[in-house]
Amino acid sequence: MNSVINCAEALYRMFWRPALTRRRIRDFQDECLRRLIGHAYENVPYYRRLFDRSGIAPRDIRTASDLEALPITTKDDLRQVPVKDILARGINPDRLATAQTSGSTGEPFTVRRTWLEKQLQHSY
Repeated sequence: MNSVINCAEALYRMFWRPALTRRRIRDFQDECLRRLIGHAYENVPYYRRLFDRSGIAPRDIRTASDLEALPITTKDDLRQVPVKDILARGINPDRLATAQTSGSTGEPFTVRRTWLEKQLQHSY
């Protein structure tokens, strides 16, 4: 969660300095990406196994152009994984809001969100 808060704080600071260059914005995006990838690897068992099986380390993903190296995860993949393996360490699944998709492709999917994520989603 710290990496999300740090990126949100940096984004807020950037908002108040509109004269930023494209390069600085790209650098900001890449920094947030590196934090997200590192967090997923260190805290989410499913992603650690996925990266390890694919021979990818967090240090291999430095910019958005490196994203193509990541293996694709499908909803079917995630349906087969125990909930505890797709949540970050320390997240209690009982405290998450859950929603079921309609299953327009034939299979419903359960989406889990923290209170903050749910609020942010509904604010747009």
